[in-house]
Amino acid sequence: AMAPVPAPERAYFAYGAMLSPDTLRRRGLSLSPGRPAILRDHRLCFDHRAGFGNLVNTGAEASNGSSTAPAPLDVHGVIYRVDEGDWARLLKSEVGYRVVSVDVELYDSEGGAQEVVSASAFVSDPALRILVPSGDPREPKPTARYLDLIQSGAAFHQLDEDYQDWLRGLDTVPKVPREYLDTRRDRITKAGVLAVLASLLAAYVSHL
Repeated sequence: AMAPVPAPERAYFAYGAMLSPDTLRRRGLSLSPGRPAILRDHRLCFDHRAGFGNLVNTGAEASNGSSTAPAPLDVHGVIYRVDEGDWARLLKSEVGYRVVSVDVELYDSEGGAQEVVSASAFVSDPALRILVPSGDPREPKPTARYLDLIQSGAAFHQLDEDYQDWLRGLDTVPKVPREYLDTRRDRITKAGVLAVLASLLAAYVSHL
């Protein structure tokens, strides 16, 4: 009999809560052991709606006039090998994100960078990024619970110690502030609701 053809897999770069084995279990994902990797010239920000993680290209950040702050210019995470079924589950769970292709460097045995791998990563849909008055994507802070998932995942995968120190030093918020729900899509939705209410009110008044 012909041997079964292996299911195609894709390399997936995780950098947020998906670093945590607890998150994987909760989402019913059985991914391959993660391999630590570095995404150069990007910054981990928390400007996705409700303060979730996002990858911000540091070149794009500079062009927005953002001020310089002491934070890594690279993002550390892990590469998982994902089959079609788990990839479909990931797509369903990562609401408000779009998929981009990134080139990441796998750690070598000493913790430095080595082989470059092309991988898929989730970044915020621009319409679902928090509308920060200053325009600086580094201003929003993660919730303590969300950051704990990233920190525990980083420790589990033994990511770069300096990067882990940076994660441990981040400020958090106890719960999601109302302004973290202010995105372009939220404003469009609210404007649409107000327009409907205004037309209903006008119709009602016209029948008085």
